[in-house]
Amino acid sequence: TAFITMVVLGIAAIFTFQNHRLKQQRWKMMENQARFIAEKANNLVEQGDSYSAQMLLLNMLPKDVNHPIDKPYTVETEAALRKACDYHTAIIKGHTDNVNSASYSPDGKRIVSASYDKTVKIWDAQTGTELKTLELVGHTSFVLFASYSPDGKRIVSTSDDKTIKIWDAETGTELKTLKGHTDRVNSALYSPDGKRIVSASDDKTVRIWDAETGTELKTLKGHTDRVNFASYSPEGKSIASASDDKTVRIWDVETETEPNTLEGHASLVLSASFSPDGKRIVSASYDKTVRIWDAETRTELKTLKGHTDRVNFAAFSLDEKRIVSASDDNTVRIWDTETGTELRTLVGHTSWVNSTSYCPDGKHIVSASYDHTIKIWDFPPLQDLIDQTRERFKNRPLKQEEKRAYYIE
Repeated sequence: TAFITMVVLGIAAIFTFQNHRLKQQRWKMMENQARFIAEKANNLVEQGDSYSAQMLLLNMLPKDVNHPIDKPYTVETEAALRKACDYHTAIIKGHTDNVNSASYSPDGKRIVSASYDKTVKIWDAQTGTELKTLELVGHTSFVLFASYSPDGKRIVSTSDDKTIKIWDAETGTELKTLKGHTDRVNSALYSPDGKRIVSASDDKTVRIWDAETGTELKTLKGHTDRVNFASYSPEGKSIASASDDKTVRIWDVETETEPNTLEGHASLVLSASFSPDGKRIVSASYDKTVRIWDAETRTELKTLKGHTDRVNFAAFSLDEKRIVSASDDNTVRIWDTETGTELRTLVGHTSWVNSTSYCPDGKHIVSASYDHTIKIWDFPPLQDLIDQTRERFKNRPLKQEEKRAYYIE
């Protein structure tokens, strides 16, 4: 009896293994078919038939992309669907010169922008209405960067006039002017707890300031050329800086030890930012690439290629699944973080795109351009996009001849 039981269990194990193997093979075939359909859909879009492309892709995408059981998810099908779908774009006009930066408030309700017209402006993110212009007794030269404090109550701005200014975000009142840099200040960002500000300058230094008193606390020296950008890690213990010396440097704020240097870019590095979990860093460069680095091991993980001119800025989405980049090729591009695949190219600006970032809701992207405008792009999560597209096509399933044409079961 024991022998028979063992034989039966052995046969059952073999069948289970074979069944599992068959499922894996079928899943792999479905993935390959999805990639084939994605390629065909891209061809249809290029021929001007986005309608058919969307219908084909809906048959290849799972009902729930977060738990794909019925069909596999592939990054190629997502990229193809995003290419096939129209995107709503809002254009914000008001600056009279190059807009250097634009970013959301922590609650996503406001946008703050900095411009060569020497002003900082606050906008309603929903309507695009200008709410406030910060210029009275303000910067005396180009404003290069502006961003909100973590609580949304303050705005910090930097300028070609070598100063950093702190403003009351509600009233627009100038609260403090931070002086110490000996050349133009390219960026300034608050620490996660809002107690410090880190700035980057053409004077080759990174400086840390007390956000409440405006006192300079530390000067970090090490870069051999101008520093274009500096930002804190999520826990506030490290700073990443990007420089014209072609490097990204990671500084330990607490120990003040020699910074770790990330080398790999072939030209000037224009921005460097941590991922929300602090495990990775994304950098943008004059060499036309975006690079992803392991923040712990300091090794390069991926090089994202696609831009045809210098990349001015790159940043992670809050869920870390996407990276958005801005370039002198007049485009904003969205990338899959894990694979490095380009998901979407956002075309609309008529000149260089200087900065870009995600809205906290993860559904919108803001960009600032040399064409004097700010654009807000709809970029919904994939599941939302699939659900919206399915709703539009619920009364129009694929015909049998359409399925046969593309080998869809």
